[in-house]
Amino acid sequence: MSYNQLLYDKVNINEKKDELLISLLNDFCNKSNNTDSKMFELICNQLISLGLISETTFYKLQLVPEIKDNYINILKNLTNNENDIIESNIKEFPSPIQNFYSQYEVKEKIGSGGFGVVYKIFNKLDDNHYALKKIKLDSNSESVSVLREVQALSKLDHPNIIRYNTCWLGYDTENQQDDLDDLFSSNSQSYDTESPLLLFLYIQMELCDSNLEKYIDNREIIDHNDNLIIFTQLCEGLNYIHENHFIHRDIKPGNIFMKNNVIKIGDFGLVKKNYKSSENALTHKDSNHSIDIGTKTYASPEQIDNKFYTHKTDLYSLGIILLELSLIVSTVMEKIEIFNKARKDKSFPDLLDKNLVELIRNLMNDNPDLRSELKIILKLDLKKILSII
Repeated sequence: MSYNQLLYDKVNINEKKDELLISLLNDFCNKSNNTDSKMFELICNQLISLGLISETTFYKLQLVPEIKDNYINILKNLTNNENDIIESNIKEFPSPIQNFYSQYEVKEKIGSGGFGVVYKIFNKLDDNHYALKKIKLDSNSESVSVLREVQALSKLDHPNIIRYNTCWLGYDTENQQDDLDDLFSSNSQSYDTESPLLLFLYIQMELCDSNLEKYIDNREIIDHNDNLIIFTQLCEGLNYIHENHFIHRDIKPGNIFMKNNVIKIGDFGLVKKNYKSSENALTHKDSNHSIDIGTKTYASPEQIDNKFYTHKTDLYSLGIILLELSLIVSTVMEKIEIFNKARKDKSFPDLLDKNLVELIRNLMNDNPDLRSELKIILKLDLKKILSII
């Protein structure tokens, strides 16, 4: 039996059933006379809510449509050759790096967390370094958010957003997931047949130098010119995200990266499509894990209170970041106290210029409708507001 067939046979049978059902639904909707292009997605969402198919499998097949095509081709062969024995060649998930070690060097592990592991890798052909996320996928909501992140990143192209390069899916065993030497063990010709295979997503993207959280923590003085550059580029990148009908939902210094003095918004794990009305509303119930991972400090009131929200939830987070950029605080408790006063009383330290306070108050308005759109903010005299002479 081939290595590919061994891999496939170890995949959970329920996942195979979900893949087949989703593939058939997709084919049916494509051939239907119904002109609603969203019919397939609506049906799948209903089946997901009823617990009949896995949300992770749905997003996986959206990411790799070749899987659906493969099932349909097998079924076509069966119906066209009913008297023949059909040998189904299960395709491997398409990987751009079949011979990884001949083209890449894994330099070091640069991060880890609940999402998975991040490596710094070097491409010998183009002489560039990249960041590579390796994330275990299963049926939980975090896995679904990762697949959404890839889909969003693949549609976004802006100098102030982390650049997406490519991604692929592969199977590996649990005991190898964090081993640097076995990073791409799924490409090898042997593996532990007793260990269950798990599905991993690999995302290759732009590598950055640092992030805004480290910049704020390490600075000794406030550089108003730096603040102007950071805030302007943040507005540019976030405005682009909103114009493409996405809500980031987790704007905070740790998710804002820096490369050659250019701001890059990253970590789109909580990204959602933007809804302009409460019909088909996006509510925080759909994503309560964003609070669990520690972003409540920067989240808007409507997001925290589980109310309907639009892209303007990101503007509230931006206002808190602008406040943080404008102050030097010695302790975490001092920062939290300042943030709490700004949230509850709209009270700000006396040392801040009144024009700056006015802008922060606008962004942190409890009524989202009164927060100015970023395209309007970008037309303001930000040099004057941010105390640039």
